[in-house]
Amino acid sequence: MTEMLDKIREAAMVLPAVEEHVEGETHVFYVADQPFVRVEGDKVAFRSGDGITIEWGSDMPLADVGFPWSSDPVGRAWERVAPPELLEAGGR
Repeated sequence: MTEMLDKIREAAMVLPAVEEHVEGETHVFYVADQPFVRVEGDKVAFRSGDGITIEWGSDMPLADVGFPWSSDPVGRAWERVAPPELLEAGGR
């Protein structure tokens, strides 16, 4: 288990209705059966608003990546796929 996976898991699992699915070395975090973060070895992929997945490796610190999001890519990815009832209930 990597430090990156630990940080992603810590951020994801505090969000409502999140499940982690593990298949070998791949960890995928879901909300309402929709994947929003995938960790595969030292690579992470986040779901963006238009369905495009943005990926980077462990050699690129999250703070140094020129994201169109805030410094909270896990939370933003969750917001992109969470059902309206979770968002309306003040999901995060």
